Amino acid sequence: MIGEKRMANLRALMESVIADNVPGDFIETGVWRGGACIFMRAILYAHNIADQCVWAADSFEGLPVANELKYPADAGSSFHTYKPLAISLEQVRENFRAYGFLDQQTKFLKGWFRDTLPTAPIRQLALMRLDGDMYESTMDALTNLYPKLSHQGYVIVDDYHAVSACKAAVHDYCDANGIHPEIIDIDGVGVYWRKSDTTRHDSVSAALGPSGMSHEMQISSLKEALIKLTQMVIAYLKQSLTDRDGEVAKLNQSLADRDGEVAKLNQSLAERDGEVARLNQSLAERGGEVARLQKEVSVLYSSTSWRITKPLRLVGDIIRGSQGN
Repeated sequence: MIGEKRMANLRALMESVIADNVPGDFIETGVWRGGACIFMRAILYAHNIADQCVWAADSFEGLPVANELKYPADAGSSFHTYKPLAISLEQVRENFRAYGFLDQQTKFLKGWFRDTLPTAPIRQLALMRLDGDMYESTMDALTNLYPKLSHQGYVIVDDYHAVSACKAAVHDYCDANGIHPEIIDIDGVGVYWRKSDTTRHDSVSAALGPSGMSHEMQISSLKEALIKLTQMVIAYLKQSLTDRDGEVAKLNQSLADRDGEVAKLNQSLAERDGEVARLNQSLAERGGEVARLQKEVSVLYSSTSWRITKPLRLVGDIIRGSQGN
């Protein structure tokens, strides 16, 4: 959305503060899908910088309803109705993750600027990029962040020429604080300036930008950087797919091993079921034998010969008893 010229400018300004060792982190207020912040993080990566962070500040819910009483310049603003501007924090984080830059050098500030920026844990800034569209959003960013901007640091205002309320906020803040920056146009929409009372830009340097390159050269250099970044992302994604394939293979092997264990358990259960069936059969046979014997005893007790021989059995019991004594 910001176009090649503003991207080239962003890269040139970042490389300028990197070359000049300007201390501090980098921030964008109003990140939408996170593209410019991802680009900023990629530039730090390309320069092997590990001690500076990129801050992504956004409501992640779109723009606020205009506070017309406090900020009359925002009267009639309809930005809050633009649903495509409401990109969730989860989606922006996924965009960072896709490029391999969701790491410790990427920080997120979720919420309205009036709530998050006054207490943001940012000690110092080397560059601040403002893309809040409205007077309120621009003023909140300048009020809370400009005092933290290092000497020789840069301010980029994305909507300066596109939204009159944004431009008004810039001039109101500068007038109220006695600041007289040399505001330099980027592409007819965005502008930037460097925080330094001694900095001077002639018409040539303003046309070329802080890197000394023309816009065409910056765009060409930017395209080369984007190609390299794309190649790096492709390599990262391929490695990620290879790693995931390895994990899938391990999971499949684990499932196969578990299937083998389940088959063994099922076989053991089948063998035990067979043993139980055999025991049940044996018990059934013994039960039949007992029933047969009980029937024979019952027949014997009820027979005539058993009753006739009863006196003889009694006599026999008496004789055996006397012999025992």
